Amino acid sequence: MATTTPQPKWYTISQAAELHLVHPMTIRRWIAQGKLTAHRMAGGGKSIRLDAAQVNALFAPAGGGNSAA
Repeated sequence: MATTTPQPKWYTISQAAELHLVHPMTIRRWIAQGKLTAHRMAGGGKSIRLDAAQVNALFAPAGGGNSAA
């Protein structure tokens, strides 16, 4: 039986950028454009987090991932 590690619920801007092979400024631009929603963490000052599900959905294949024609 294969075990999988659970994905984190939140990503930092750097984590999201590294995971999806884009520059952190691209993530910040998408936040400014409204493509991603940024959340400030309580007591974190400038600490910004992104919902992991929303970030991953932005990078989902356009056709739903089915490559069969």
